[in-house]
Amino acid sequence: MRRRLASSSVPPSPFQGLLTSQLVCTQCGYKSAVHYDKFDSLPLSLPAGLMTLKPTSLVYLLESFVATELVRGVKCEGCKEPHSSVLKSLNFGKLPQCLCLHISRTTWQDSGHAYKRHDLIEFPQLLCMEPYLYPHCRGEQVTKQ
Repeated sequence: MRRRLASSSVPPSPFQGLLTSQLVCTQCGYKSAVHYDKFDSLPLSLPAGLMTLKPTSLVYLLESFVATELVRGVKCEGCKEPHSSVLKSLNFGKLPQCLCLHISRTTWQDSGHAYKRHDLIEFPQLLCMEPYLYPHCRGEQVTKQ
C-alpha cells in the first residue's frame, strides 16, 4: 500500500510565481477583482518587424509584457454597459526565487513559413523587478542577479 505524501512536505517550485491581472472600465472607472495566475516561465515577445543590429533590451521586453492593453466589447460589471472598453493591466503579484524567461524567436512570414529571429537581447547585470510588481506588492527586495 502506497502512502500519499502530505502536500506540505513537497517544496514549492523555485520557478513558480504569480501574475496579477485587473480590468478597469474606461466608461465608469469600475475596477474588477484582482485575478492571480501561477506561472513557471515568462513568455516574452520580440518587437514586431524586421531584425535590427541594435540590441533590444530585456527591460523593454518586460515593459511590453506588463503594458496596459485596451480591450473592447467587454461587459462592465459596474455600469452594466454590454460593449464597454476596459484597460487590462498585468503585473507580478509574487516573484519566483528563480525567474525563467522564454524569449520567443519564431516569426511567421506572410507566406506561412516560420523562421527564427536572431535579434540581440541586452541583459542588465542587475534586474530590478519593482516597476513590474502589482502596486500592493512593491517595497520588497526585488533585484535579481
